[in-house]
Amino acid sequence: MQTEKKEIILGEIYELYDELNGKTLPSGDKLKGILEDELGGVERMWFTLLNNVIKGEKEILDTLRNDLIKKYGESSEDGNIMIKQTNEDGSVSSKFVEFINEFNAILTQKKEITYHPLQPEHLINIKSNWISKVFNFVKI
Repeated sequence: MQTEKKEIILGEIYELYDELNGKTLPSGDKLKGILEDELGGVERMWFTLLNNVIKGEKEILDTLRNDLIKKYGESSEDGNIMIKQTNEDGSVSSKFVEFINEFNAILTQKKEITYHPLQPEHLINIKSNWISKVFNFVKI
């Protein structure tokens, strides 16, 4: 299995992860991910290989986000750490702004990842119409 390298913007990791695994919207509706489609064994293998790379990068981003929440947040009564979005007077919290700015700075960074490229034939049985980022990993 041949691998390739691609430079991606870290913020795209979350979009790729959702395209592969699905996502629950605030309304409760679920957008189905590619790995939830009825794929053949070969297709499932290739998408799973890509998902493993993306999942590893997402875990790193989640850890960085959680570290920033600890840095800018405060413990609530139930022991969770939260960042208040607004102050008592209704103005935007400076700590929230600092968190957003610092996390967005991380998400705009570029990183080279190594992955197994998908082939056009791997997309034939995809029923999800929500796969714009995955197309970037198809070798044509």
